[in-house]
Amino acid sequence: MNYNEAVQYLYNLTKHGIKLGLENIGRLSDLLGSPQKGFKSIHIAGTNGKGSTAFIIASILQSSGYRVGLFTSPHLVRFTERIRVNNREIPERRVVELTGLIRKMVDARADLRPTFFEFITAMAFLYFSQEGVDYAVVETGMGGRFDATNILQPRITVITPIDYDHMEFLGNSISRIAFEKAGIIKKSVPVVIGKQQTEALEILLETACEKKAEAYIAGRDFVWRLRELNLDGTLFDYISGRTELRQIKIPLTGAHQAENASLAIKTVDLLLGGIRGREGLIKDALGGIRWAGRFEIRYHRGIPFILDGAHNPRAINSLFETITELRRHNRFPFRKLTTLVGIMSDKDAEKIMLPVLKHSDRVIVTSPSYTRAMGPEGLFNLSLGMKKKMNLRTPLILSSSLKEAIDIATGTCSRDEVLLITGSFYTVGDASALMGEEEKMKHLCESN
Repeated sequence: MNYNEAVQYLYNLTKHGIKLGLENIGRLSDLLGSPQKGFKSIHIAGTNGKGSTAFIIASILQSSGYRVGLFTSPHLVRFTERIRVNNREIPERRVVELTGLIRKMVDARADLRPTFFEFITAMAFLYFSQEGVDYAVVETGMGGRFDATNILQPRITVITPIDYDHMEFLGNSISRIAFEKAGIIKKSVPVVIGKQQTEALEILLETACEKKAEAYIAGRDFVWRLRELNLDGTLFDYISGRTELRQIKIPLTGAHQAENASLAIKTVDLLLGGIRGREGLIKDALGGIRWAGRFEIRYHRGIPFILDGAHNPRAINSLFETITELRRHNRFPFRKLTTLVGIMSDKDAEKIMLPVLKHSDRVIVTSPSYTRAMGPEGLFNLSLGMKKKMNLRTPLILSSSLKEAIDIATGTCSRDEVLLITGSFYTVGDASALMGEEEKMKHLCESN
């Protein structure tokens, strides 16, 4: 089995669907010798910002001299992005080795049929154990209570802001979704909680109280103050009791990234028993962060693009709030904004499209190359109806593929225009692959 065959085998496991429950992953872990017991962990759930928060925590710990595993999802371009040690992606040969090893165990047991996410969670934990990591920072795939990652016994749990997402699995109210996310809170294990809606916070604190888990709440136990927002990042202050870090620069743009970074700093503060004496190290770690698909600015065919994986109402609103704030302070050097948008079929399309239509000068509706994607025609017709209802004049263009959408946008944009690609990490991932492939082909042509 080569790498492509291994990855195809993993993707074929999606045919087993999504199974919420810990029995499968528990049995699989037992067969592998419970690798998750071989390292300390930080477990992160939430709706928005959990990937960025996980990445920032891992970066600070690595800068502190620890060997750190990181497990996040989804990936943008390469499967190997999901599993990292000290920010190095798992080598393809190790994917092949571990897939073969785990597959052999699974095939020998007819009653054990792990899902894609259960299989790769076991793979990540085994890899981290074999690599001798000191800490693993682990992001849930969906929810928390029955997520495959919830076999961990973490040192600290983190809950980022909760909003509507995956409602067919997690419930259709904020309190129900919060209940599922709160399932990662463990007995006597501290929990760091990001800014929440009232009903979500009530559920989280009730669970923490039941589990005797000390809760540290954003806005109460630690705060951040936004100083400046630029295209090249965000400047902010972090304050927690007598601990203050002033003028922290993180090269991720948006007020929400200051919040994600503050959650990460508080987590490391608790984990390491304080951050005094580490202030410079933390600032250096944050200053060196590069996290693709989060207000990522790229140039393609000489034209500026912003790639952002905002995929639910709260995230898409944060994205356009960031653009509005940049414009308000004359830090957005583009007069026109064309948005290329493709979303998944299980998302609240109307709430996602509302700010897209209101704040864009032109919208190109398309679709990522993924089975769960919403068809471009359906999204176009929905957007057309919304546009008429709101009496908007925003030009709408239908495109059958993202490649075609990029061709249309780049072929018709003006010199003072920026092209925003958003709506899903899958859409952004497709865009990254298309842009990267062209750059690769250009390099090959020039070298020949």
